[in-house]
This record gives sequence, C-alpha cells and structure tokens, in this order.
Amino acid sequence: MKALKIITIALLLGCLAVSQSATAQISEVELKSIMTPEKVETSIDTLDFLDGASSATTAAKVYDYLDRMRGVDSFLKGMQCMLRQVLST
Repeated sequence: MKALKIITIALLLGCLAVSQSATAQISEVELKSIMTPEKVETSIDTLDFLDGASSATTAAKVYDYLDRMRGVDSFLKGMQCMLRQVLST
C-alpha cells in the first residue's frame, strides 16, 4: 500500500514537471494566421466574432442563410421531379 502511494506521488510529480517545462514557441505571424478575425466580410453580410465565438446577430444571419439555401435546394430538387413527371406522361 505504501509503495502504491509512493508510485502515485512520483507519477504526479513527473507529470507536473513535464507540463510546466513544455512550452511552445509560436511566432506572431503563425499565431495571427490561425486566429479568427474580429470581422469577416461575406456575401450574406459582415460577420462579427469575439475571441473566435460568433455574436448573436452573426449566428442569426448564418442560420437564416442556411434556411434559405435549404429552401432553394428543396425547390430545385422538386423541379427535377416535376420535370420527370411531365416528360413521362
């Protein structure tokens, strides 16, 4: 039992030592290339982000756009079915 405690403590101390010594060297250019910008200009409108998370208005714009695109997709698929039905009669 005492040996198990010693092993557990040794493992914890080893993990702490490794986690504190591991640091990444990232340049500013690399960091900026993977960051989400504060504003993104798109065809639907300007999308705003705060620390990589979208604002409430941005989320609403994106969901509205997705709803519209799904409606257009359904309409176009329905037109294909209707055209096949018309041509087969």
